Amino acid sequence: SHAIEVLVPYFSIKLISSQLEERRGEKTIQEMKQFVARLPHMLATKKSLATHTTIAEMIKEVTDTDQFMDFLDCQQEMMLCVDTDKVQPYIEDCIAHKEPLVKVLRLICMQSATNSGLKPKVLDYYKREIVQAYGFHHLLTLINLEKAGLLKVQERQRVYPVVRKLLRLTVEDGSEVAPTDVSYVHSVYAPLSARLAQHLARAGGWRGLADVLPLLPGPSFEETQTIPGQPTRRGSIDSKHSTASDT
Repeated sequence: SHAIEVLVPYFSIKLISSQLEERRGEKTIQEMKQFVARLPHMLATKKSLATHTTIAEMIKEVTDTDQFMDFLDCQQEMMLCVDTDKVQPYIEDCIAHKEPLVKVLRLICMQSATNSGLKPKVLDYYKREIVQAYGFHHLLTLINLEKAGLLKVQERQRVYPVVRKLLRLTVEDGSEVAPTDVSYVHSVYAPLSARLAQHLARAGGWRGLADVLPLLPGPSFEETQTIPGQPTRRGSIDSKHSTASDT
């Protein structure tokens, strides 16, 4: 229903119908010409409305299911740092029902990211359950995820909760009818990359993130480019932390 409600301000059924009904009234030749000129656009809008309404109804059929809501709730709780240091009951259920392994691994990696790693007993439990449910050969998959840093043992410093607070990575009271924050797209969560881009576009650039950048993985680099006749532009690339000027 939410998806359909969002469409209403953009595609008004009554407005389109009233425009099409204009042809029934008494009109001058000039008015009829104007109506005929607008007719292709009105018919295209009517077709677009039908298409988008059908898509919204198909999406609603999925999002109204208990399976989808449980999946979404699990992810949102992780983003909000709720019990991320424990074995997640939803992940246990997914493994027990042999849900697609990719779905299970994504959730475990998400828990690892939001908790700065998993406690050894939690990580070992997940590994054991996955091997038993999906096969011993997936032990190599888990090893590769650890090598990539997506799965790891918990570190002392809890980075995500700090970054989440400083950059407002979660917004729980966003408007659904007239959203103004990117968190609306991802249901509560605002992607880190989007928040960094927003800060970069501000006057201070990376300087406003002096407390945050050291917490993020990988080095940072700020470059100032001066282009004749153009305002100064700041950009960011992966390199050692420094400042350079390129004319």
